[in-house]
Amino acid sequence: MSPTTRSCRSHKLYANSKPSIILASVLLAILTAGSLPAQIRLGFPNPDPGGPVYARVERPFLIHTSQLAAIVFYRNPACVPETFNLLDNVDLEGFPGPSARAFQCPGTVGGFQIWTTYPIPGPPNQVFDLGTGAVPVWFVAWRELEAALVDDKLTIGELRSMQSLQIGHAIRFEGTSLLSPQARLVKIRMTASGDLLDGRQFEFQYAFSNGRVTDIQIKLENPEAK
Repeated sequence: MSPTTRSCRSHKLYANSKPSIILASVLLAILTAGSLPAQIRLGFPNPDPGGPVYARVERPFLIHTSQLAAIVFYRNPACVPETFNLLDNVDLEGFPGPSARAFQCPGTVGGFQIWTTYPIPGPPNQVFDLGTGAVPVWFVAWRELEAALVDDKLTIGELRSMQSLQIGHAIRFEGTSLLSPQARLVKIRMTASGDLLDGRQFEFQYAFSNGRVTDIQIKLENPEAK
């Protein structure tokens, strides 16, 4: 953890300045420095375990083209609780304690977070994700997923049983997120590339900014290419 340097307006104090001006300048500098929030850069999964999130799944679900949807797992999908609704995004059971349920599930990404209030209240201001070599990315037909979302619930079991499911692992994964103080997603960008279980390759990128999707591309290698 390495706090960033607080920035404040410097005031030159000249030897021939009047005492009242000098005092006013010093007080202004102190007040200005005290009013700016300190920023903390914190790595995860160490020393911080990261967010209590299993996958990039939210309401409404936006990471899809007209044909395919993509689900990026920030934690091992094998230990996602069967009853957890992935649409809730964060698992608050036991959070924020170190024994929170989500923290018992190994992460698939590392990186760092930028905080102005750590650890509570509020989320980190920015999150930078970097894959550890095999980030799970699941692809399903958008129509099949869209039908499953009608009841406002999506479990890992539902995803696992979808006929159109194609499982991949990203050899390269990068993500950046910007969050509001109320934990609302303001901006996000993700890029990934890797291999599907059948040996084909995939590429994926997604960007969201201020309420709308600005980029979405999902490319799976044609089966005939193998």
